[in-house]
Amino acid sequence: MPFAETISTIRAALVSWFRQNTTTDALKDGAKTFGWVALLTILIWIYAEQRQRVPEPDVPVRIALHSSDTDRIVTFVRPHDEVPIIAMEGPKQTIDDVKRQLAGDKNILPIDVPSDWRPGVHDINIEPILRDAPIFTKNGIKVTDVSPKHIDVRVERLNNYDLPVVAPPTANLDGPATFEPKTVRIRAPEDLFNENANRLGGADKVVAVAQLTGDLLRPGPKTDVKVPVQLPFEGDNVSLLSSPTVQASYQIKQSNVPMDIPSLLISTLFFGTVSNEYSVELSRSTVPLTIIGPPDKCRKVIENSNTNQEPKPYAYVTIGPEDVKDLRNGARDFVTIPKRLSYQLGDPDVMPAADQNNKTVDVTIRRRAQ
Repeated sequence: MPFAETISTIRAALVSWFRQNTTTDALKDGAKTFGWVALLTILIWIYAEQRQRVPEPDVPVRIALHSSDTDRIVTFVRPHDEVPIIAMEGPKQTIDDVKRQLAGDKNILPIDVPSDWRPGVHDINIEPILRDAPIFTKNGIKVTDVSPKHIDVRVERLNNYDLPVVAPPTANLDGPATFEPKTVRIRAPEDLFNENANRLGGADKVVAVAQLTGDLLRPGPKTDVKVPVQLPFEGDNVSLLSSPTVQASYQIKQSNVPMDIPSLLISTLFFGTVSNEYSVELSRSTVPLTIIGPPDKCRKVIENSNTNQEPKPYAYVTIGPEDVKDLRNGARDFVTIPKRLSYQLGDPDVMPAADQNNKTVDVTIRRRAQ
C-alpha cells in the first residue's frame, strides 16, 4: 500500500476512535473513574506516610518508684531523675498518640525496687525497664535511648513514733497543762526522724505541739477543750496515725495590767550590828507605787497593803556598814543620804512598774547616845 494511502487510513482510524470516546457519556464515565482512582491514591499515600517509621528524640517521661514492702520508703536521690528523657522510633501517628498519653497525669511509669534491698543508696538501670514498658511495646514503639540510663534511689525504713503532746512555749500558762491522749502516733522515715532529733537536741525533744490560739489563749481556766496538734516536721511520707486533736485542760494567766498602791509602808533593814549603834529616821514613812501583774493578783496585793493580812507588801531600805563609815570615826554625829527603795510585794507575778524602780527616800542616820 502506498505511504500516502497508509497515512490516510491511520488518520481515519484515529478520528473514528476520538469520535467514539469523546462523547458526553464517555467523558462522564472517565471522570468518575479518575476521581475514584485519585481518591484511592491519596488514601494509600496518607496511610503509607502514617505507617512510615520515624525517629522521635527528646521525649520526657515521668517515672515513680514502687516497693512492695510497706515498712520501707524509696525516694530519688536526685529529684530530676523523676523525668528521664527517651528517644523512640515508630509510626508517626502512633508516636503522636503515645506522646499525648505520656503527657497525661495517669501515665507515670512504675520502677519496681526490690523489697530485699537494705536501707541505703542503690543504683537502678532503668533503660531496659523503660524499653519493655507496655505503653511502648503494645504500640509497636521502639525505645532507642534513655537518659540517664542509671539512677540512684534511697531506701529507708518507715517507723512508728509516739510523740508527747506539749503546750506551745509562748502560752502564758498558769501551771501545767494536761492532754488526753498524752501522745500522738506518727509514721515517718527513720532518717528524717533522726535528722530532726539531732537538730532539736535529742529524740525526747521531738514533740507534737497543741495549737493554743485565738480564744484558747484568753485568760482563765480551760477544761477538756478540743485542740489540734502540729507535728514537728512534715513530708510526703510523714503520716499521723492517731487523732489530729487532743482534749486539753489548762489555765492561762490573766494579762498583766498596771494598778496603783496609794500608800505603801517603808521599812528599814539593817546589816550586822548597825542597828545597835545607830538610829535611823526616814524623810517619809510611805510611798505611792504603781504595780503590774494579773488583775486579780494586783488587787490582792493592794488589799493586803491596807490590812495586816499576810503576806503584807512593803517597801524597804537597807542600812549597812558603808552607810555609817563617816560616823564611825567620830567626825560627825549624823548623816543624811538618799537611799533607793526596794520592794517585797508578796506575789512573784506582781512587780513594780518599770518606771518605779528608781524611787528614793532620804535617810538620816544618827549615833545612839552611849
